[in-house]
Amino acid sequence: MVTPEVIPGVLLFFRRRNRGRTEYALHLRKGKFNTGLYCTPGGHNEGFETYEDCAVRESGEEIGVKVYKKDLLPVHLLYRKGNERNRLTGSAIRPDLCFIIERWKGKFSNKEPEKHGDLEWYPIDRIPDNTVNYVKQALTHIENGIFYSTHGF
Repeated sequence: MVTPEVIPGVLLFFRRRNRGRTEYALHLRKGKFNTGLYCTPGGHNEGFETYEDCAVRESGEEIGVKVYKKDLLPVHLLYRKGNERNRLTGSAIRPDLCFIIERWKGKFSNKEPEKHGDLEWYPIDRIPDNTVNYVKQALTHIENGIFYSTHGF
């Protein structure tokens, strides 16, 4: 049996309250992965980076805001089968730690316009239908207090 490649990563759920409603920030993907679908900011760990370090780095690299580790709330672990094609294993395993972030410094700015559009706020009951399926799944579990789920197996 071949051991699959494991690529840990983070999904960053920026959340706010607006007029009594919970809203999440999403952006429309373009480029190579999940084109035409809404997604959260995030990405995979680099080297021996911790989940927290990855979340801090990705926040700055992707959307131009400063996030502090103390403001990262880990709320869900999504253990999913990735859609990468690996010549030996067929695909990768992606354990994504989902964080809620309600405090950050700076204004959202699109630092990777070739990969996604600008972040927009969506009420929890109006998340776009064309949102990446594992992001929708994680969001549903987050809202229901479920810490762990799998996807794609």
